[in-house]
Amino acid sequence: MLKVKTSLILLGLSLTTTMAAAVYVQKEPPALKPIPEDRVLYRETSGTPIQLETYQVTGKCGMSLWIDKKLAFIIKKDEKTSFLLPKGRHEIRLTYEPLPKEPRNEEEKERYKYCYKEEPQKLGYVKEVEIKEDTPYLLHVRTNRGNLFRFRLYENAPQPEKKYPFY
Repeated sequence: MLKVKTSLILLGLSLTTTMAAAVYVQKEPPALKPIPEDRVLYRETSGTPIQLETYQVTGKCGMSLWIDKKLAFIIKKDEKTSFLLPKGRHEIRLTYEPLPKEPRNEEEKERYKYCYKEEPQKLGYVKEVEIKEDTPYLLHVRTNRGNLFRFRLYENAPQPEKKYPFY
């Protein structure tokens, strides 16, 4: 009887440990595609290199990144780009993708009721950042269900295994 109880307890501990380990296994991030040129509006030719990547995008709405109150990028899920940003302080805003006043096609019509905003440049998540010279940066941008926008700027772009924290 004691052997059976001990075996059951060990089996239970083994299953619990296996299930707990499965929870902590990080999934590989999806392969990111470059942002198409027609959605890249920012064209600085000198400055500090910034690698922009989408991370945990769960909404249907596209995102837009504004640098110093100017539209810089229109971003979709699983996209990336790199750009140069001059050293110094910059205002970065992540918000809804600007859409025309009327949907142009069926795809826009489907998400229009959730994603159209009159002045997206006044919404979203905004933060002032300090860019240092000769320091590579990684900028993660994300949205949750299309209405919670966040980004995180990492100095000295982390190694791939440290690049996808929970936040």
